[in-house]
Amino acid sequence: EEAVGRTTNEIMARYGASKETSADRRVVETGEELGFYEEAYFDSSHRLRYWMANKVPVKNAAGQIEYIVTVALDITDRKRSEHETQRARETAEKAPTNLRATQNSLIESEKLAALGRLVAGVAHEVNNPVGIGVTVATALQRRCLMFAEEITRGELKRSTLNAFVQANLDAAAQLVSNLNRAAELIQSFKQVAVDRNMPDRRQFNLAELTEQIVTSLRPGLRSRNLTLT
Repeated sequence: EEAVGRTTNEIMARYGASKETSADRRVVETGEELGFYEEAYFDSSHRLRYWMANKVPVKNAAGQIEYIVTVALDITDRKRSEHETQRARETAEKAPTNLRATQNSLIESEKLAALGRLVAGVAHEVNNPVGIGVTVATALQRRCLMFAEEITRGELKRSTLNAFVQANLDAAAQLVSNLNRAAELIQSFKQVAVDRNMPDRRQFNLAELTEQIVTSLRPGLRSRNLTLT
């Protein structure tokens, strides 16, 4: 309630922060959301904080802007980590005796970052079949409860029984299909993760391996408007 109807600058003033309103003015001028961008300012304890922010206009039926919704994510810790990594690189360049150890550490960090992106991509893909499965299972549970109530009341009809059986068969088919899809994605992710971390030679099917890698890349490609041929 304190935030509604007030500008970002007015809200943040309570923390002793001073924010410019140029971003809000851009939304008013263009009538479009800005897309996520980074900004920084000091909080009430005079600590510099970094934010990933976006501003989205909310328009009325006439197409006029009534509100501007601001979404901000505190990325101070991430920025601090980036600064520490940068300092580590600079130290490595100034200290040849420790260069190799620092390089190895940075390489490990890049590997973990790559694996993190892979996990995020697979999690995004798995979320769809799992979400459908949860929805179907919830509906199936509700249908079973209603069926049990009809039995208790002695109102069960053959048509109701037939409809219940058919609905359960349909739900089971959807559950099996989506759970199998989720299992395939997870297995693909596991195999790619093993391949990236195990240096041992082994025989493999090139088509299957390529498909596994494509599966892990697909979410990132879509988010960047790329097509893989």
